[in-house]
Amino acid sequence: MSDRNDRPSLPRIFKVGTPECAIFSCAAAVGVGLLLLTVGFWKALWIALLGAVGAFLGGVSNKKEIVKNVLNRVIPDKKTVLYREQCPDIVKAVRDATAKDESAQESESEPEQEQEQE
Repeated sequence: MSDRNDRPSLPRIFKVGTPECAIFSCAAAVGVGLLLLTVGFWKALWIALLGAVGAFLGGVSNKKEIVKNVLNRVIPDKKTVLYREQCPDIVKAVRDATAKDESAQESESEPEQEQEQE
């Protein structure tokens, strides 16, 4: 009988520095290289994207919560309003940036007016 410790375990394949990880990484790199040579960059990228979606669908148990969190980060709520009392630093930074943009636009328009007068 073979001992259970003799067999390589799946976590060792993904642990950097182990021989199993080196063999797996080499095989993955050769596979990606062959894929790029045979179908091209964009088709290989499409295949990798579909593979990642498949891995997500098959490997994640709480998909709804993860998708909800990602969408909330990408598309924030419309009703999010920053009040001076809640975030004074952010409000001040926005005011300063707006004032800087307005002063830059005014300084750009002044030389044009001087040229027109001459």
